[in-house]
Amino acid sequence: MVLIHLYILRLFIYIRSNFLLSLKEKVNSLVEILESHANRIDSRKLRAIGLRIAAENEVEQRVRQQRALQTLINERRAELDKFNLQLQALERIEAEQKAMLEKISSN
Repeated sequence: MVLIHLYILRLFIYIRSNFLLSLKEKVNSLVEILESHANRIDSRKLRAIGLRIAAENEVEQRVRQQRALQTLINERRAELDKFNLQLQALERIEAEQKAMLEKISSN
């Protein structure tokens, strides 16, 4: 009878140790899967942060470029206004000279 109890006890210990080993393997497998998902989530999060920063920089760059182009347009308009004034002055001088030549040639 003692041998039967000893055999049952050994069988119980064997089954329990196999169960614990199986449970440990399953837990380890689950931990690996969760770590893999966590790593993927972290990498995607970092990529999203990088894309957001790039988008913000793109907006800032476009604003700076727009300001620079507007400044250039304003400079060119001022230059055009200056040239138009010079043209008007030269046209006035030309008209005066033509009038003077007509007056001289008619005398």
